[in-house]
Amino acid sequence: MPKQNTPTVLFKRSIMLKSVVTPAFKREKEKELNKAVANCDQSVRQLTEYLQKNHLKPEERSRLEEEIKKIAVQGIVMKEQIKKLKEMKLGDHFIEQSVDGFISVKKGDDIRQKLTRVDIISKDYIVQDIIEAEAPSASKKLPS
Repeated sequence: MPKQNTPTVLFKRSIMLKSVVTPAFKREKEKELNKAVANCDQSVRQLTEYLQKNHLKPEERSRLEEEIKKIAVQGIVMKEQIKKLKEMKLGDHFIEQSVDGFISVKKGDDIRQKLTRVDIISKDYIVQDIIEAEAPSASKKLPS
């Protein structure tokens, strides 16, 4: 009898990368963020200078102004991360980033469990734990 393949579907789900705050992590992360802020500041200065020195078409000017704003906001966000990092205690979890991961779903799987967020916890860049968030209870009614 021929073997039947069970159809599967790939879904995207959110994976949160978190780092345990250690002295080494704090030092390296702050250095990395400060360098990135300096790069943003330099880019904003250079692009602003270019904008002021050149006569651009209105659509080019507008596009460049938007790019300057975008880079400036990135710098502000990183400065806030530096401030937050300085306030954190050893052992706290610093949210590095959220990435999309893929999960295979097949007949018989609990879809709620498959699509929950996953946290990956690292300490000094070595994965320590992988935690799946709890799926909502089957008896819990969702608003309709």
